[in-house]
Amino acid sequence: HFLFLKSRYCMLKNPNARILGLDIGDKRVGVAINDPLGWNKAQPLKVIERIHFLNELPKIIDEYTIEQIVAGVPQGEKGELTPQAKKTLKFIEEIKKKVSVPIVLWDETLTTYEAESILIEADVSRKKRKEISDKLAAALILQSYLNHESNAS
Repeated sequence: HFLFLKSRYCMLKNPNARILGLDIGDKRVGVAINDPLGWNKAQPLKVIERIHFLNELPKIIDEYTIEQIVAGVPQGEKGELTPQAKKTLKFIEEIKKKVSVPIVLWDETLTTYEAESILIEADVSRKKRKEISDKLAAALILQSYLNHESNAS
């Protein structure tokens, strides 16, 4: 059975610590972080080729003092695990072997499409959209989580 954590995010031990948002795709991983002042604003950071991601992640965690990860996982219409969700969860298990930062699973259904829509509406060229849609989707996942947590308090 698959549960999404919908509880308060962990109290960050370091006041300079941040939360990392991930949009995990088959080829790339979009990465976002919350703002440095600790306000609940997500910012796109970068896109990393998936084959390099596990090696890059510890560097990002150190550089940005990451104390929590929010990983987007797509749910089906009835909350079931989709084939893509199963692949994503398998990759998250690989992440857990590489780092000791707590990972929260968050529903990311349609965030990639939402990111595309935002970029199209902003009249961003197709080539540029491909470069930034994954990190924008990661920011949307993280922002959704931050909004939920700030509303829960």
